[in-house]
Amino acid sequence: MNLGLRSILVIAAVICFIIAIFSDIHWPDWIAIGLACWAGSILVADMGWDRPVGTRRTTS
Repeated sequence: MNLGLRSILVIAAVICFIIAIFSDIHWPDWIAIGLACWAGSILVADMGWDRPVGTRRTTS
């Protein structure tokens, strides 16, 4: 399975939102971090930086 930068940022955003659900004191901080990750994933896709990470280049 190859994950691109956009996928990693979306996964990080979901994890931050889940942590915010169970946090009593710092939940606005976790929401802000999750929103920043989500916005970053949109920007990465728009700028064309969402190539898969970890693929091998084959040369002949």
